[in-house]
Amino acid sequence: MFNRIYFILLIIIFMVTAGCTRRGDVLDNVVEQFSSPVWSYKKNKKEAYPEEKFQKGLKAFKNKKYRKAQLLLGQYVSAHPGGKFVPEALFLQGECFFLQGINIQAVRYYRKVMEQHPRSSKYVQAALKQGYANIKIGRKKKARELFNLIIAKFPGSVYAQKAQAALSETGNTHKTEQARIRPFRHADPKTIHRSQDIEQTQSEQKIFVIPEKEVKNQKTENCIDFYPNRYLMAIGASEYKNMSELTYIENDIKYIKQLARCYIGVPEENIYIQMDPTYMELKRSIDNFKELVEHNDALIIFYYSGHGLQDTKGNPYIVPIDARIKSERNLKENAFSLNFLLQELAGIPSKSQIIFWDACRTNMPWKPVTVVTTKMHHTNSNQTVVFTSQAAETSNISKQTDASAFIFSLFKIAQSGLANLDKNESGYVEIDEIEPILKIRLRNISADNSQQIEIVGNPKVKLFPLD
Repeated sequence: MFNRIYFILLIIIFMVTAGCTRRGDVLDNVVEQFSSPVWSYKKNKKEAYPEEKFQKGLKAFKNKKYRKAQLLLGQYVSAHPGGKFVPEALFLQGECFFLQGINIQAVRYYRKVMEQHPRSSKYVQAALKQGYANIKIGRKKKARELFNLIIAKFPGSVYAQKAQAALSETGNTHKTEQARIRPFRHADPKTIHRSQDIEQTQSEQKIFVIPEKEVKNQKTENCIDFYPNRYLMAIGASEYKNMSELTYIENDIKYIKQLARCYIGVPEENIYIQMDPTYMELKRSIDNFKELVEHNDALIIFYYSGHGLQDTKGNPYIVPIDARIKSERNLKENAFSLNFLLQELAGIPSKSQIIFWDACRTNMPWKPVTVVTTKMHHTNSNQTVVFTSQAAETSNISKQTDASAFIFSLFKIAQSGLANLDKNESGYVEIDEIEPILKIRLRNISADNSQQIEIVGNPKVKLFPLD
């Protein structure tokens, strides 16, 4: 205590004799600095080492603890949005996703580096890695744009050489005109339409189509007879305003439509399709679909392909194209929970309802690490939910074509013949009868070779009639 007082007096004497300021000001400053030593130490430590979270995240990344690294790096960015390590932290978050095979999320973080920190040394690396990640999810056109950008902006660099090599592998060489990144297109919402109109809505940014040979192999005369009490509602969300675009969704819708018409027996007039719905459009479309169903013994098939998220309790959500989600509260306000969808569908008189959830069940983007999840058991007795991925996992694109691994697998299984799958000789192939072969095929053709379905509800629904 005596030493502390003596030290303060020495400071006062030194500053007063030096004529620096008035005595009262000096005393006030000294008291302010030293009256609360514990608080002062903590404050100075926080200000002096803001990069501590970053360094811990970097260490976790080097040790290949990617989920821990995501958490620490995310905490650093949130706490210090203007910090000098933010560009690298965002880039490393993208690397964490890329190395785990979650390429859609990786693209998101690489893009953040480019958009928010264009002068950062990580800009060119983020462009290159974003190109690689886009190739893995089937967005070859976007990948070429990025590679051309690197060659144009960084000629002669090692990154330009790598970009040129990647261009050669994708079948394109560098174009001489100035390359640029195409900005996010905020598309006008499409109107609700029946399935026969879907072929007429062709966007210039939709670069993937079902191969012509697939269409030729599936002739109309090979389709089974139609069942007037079978209905399909298919929702595809691709052109997001605030999230990454999903360019293969249109193919998913084409496959589910063909599957429903030729193998499940859904009449053309009972197929209801909506592409790129906003929140309000999606809500209205569900009401419109209710009016379409006219049979109390109906089989209702609901198919969704687009972005999917889950909250901290493991409840999945459909994400409309206009959703702006930055917190769990936003998720509940701007997206549709599966429980809400099930309640809406439960209001339709029907014998059986199948919901194909062909979307990710990943955790929220503001909390990328795995959270504790609970299984969803809110289905009615006549409802069955087929998740195309396990909880907290992604639903991936197929390695064989530009469509989701799930819908392409289901389509090819049906196309190759279903008669041998009718184990109980009921005249129908039920969900649990197709499940084993579907799991094998899905695991083999999904981008990460690990995607697996999960069935909640009645697995005995008679999905495929056999003529």
